[in-house]
Amino acid sequence: MQVKVTCPNCGKELKAPEELRGKRVACPSCNESFRVGGPAEPPPGLPGSGPLRGVPPPVNRPAQAAKFIADESVETRVRFGADGRLPELRFEARTAEPDPQQTQVRDSNPLLLVGVLCFSITLSLILLVFEPQEFRSSDAAKAEARHWIELKYIGVGPNLKPHEKRLREALQAFYRGDRGAERRLYRDVLNMLHDESHQGAAGLTGPRAALDPPNDQHLEQQLATLLSGD
Repeated sequence: MQVKVTCPNCGKELKAPEELRGKRVACPSCNESFRVGGPAEPPPGLPGSGPLRGVPPPVNRPAQAAKFIADESVETRVRFGADGRLPELRFEARTAEPDPQQTQVRDSNPLLLVGVLCFSITLSLILLVFEPQEFRSSDAAKAEARHWIELKYIGVGPNLKPHEKRLREALQAFYRGDRGAERRLYRDVLNMLHDESHQGAAGLTGPRAALDPPNDQHLEQQLATLLSGD
C-alpha cells in the first residue's frame, strides 16, 4: 500500500510505500529531507517564520530519486536497489488523454484531401461538358436516318402519298422540337409498311428490298433507328 505525501519544502506531491511511514526520506525534486506522515518541519530560521532574510530561495535542481535516510536507532526492512534508490517512491504524474477527434484530424493528410476534392470537381466538369460516346453515336445515327428519309422517301409537289405526308410532318415536328409528335408519325409509317407487306408483291415505297434506296427494307431500318430509345 502507498501513502501520499507532500514535500514541505517545495510542495511536490509524492507517493511512498507504507513501510516508510514515520521515516525520513529525501525529496527527488529539491533533495531536502522530511519525515513521511510526520508533522511538517519548518525551514531553517526562526521558529514559525519563513526563510531568513537575505537567504536566496531554493534553486530547482534536476529531479532525483528520493533516498531513504534512516535514524541510527531504527532498523528498517526496506530493501534498496544497487544505486540506493527507493523502489516505488515516485511523482504522481497525471497526463491528459489525447482527444480522438484531434488525433484523427492531425493524422490525416491535407494534401490527400485536396487531391480527392480536385479529382471530384474535374470529373464533374468532364461529365457536364462531354457527352458519353454512346449518346453521341445515337444522335449521329438518328441524324443520318432523317437525312435518308428527307432525301429518298419524301416526294416533291403537292401530290404526296400518305406515308410521304406523315414523314414530312414528322420532320417538321422534329424541327420545332415536338419529339412526341415525331415518334407518333414514324410509328404510323412503320405500321403502314407492315400492312403493305401482307397485301401483294409490291412494297409501300416500290420494291420491298433492293441494293439501293428507296425500298421498304431500308425505310424500316431508318424508322427503327429513329424510334430506338423509346
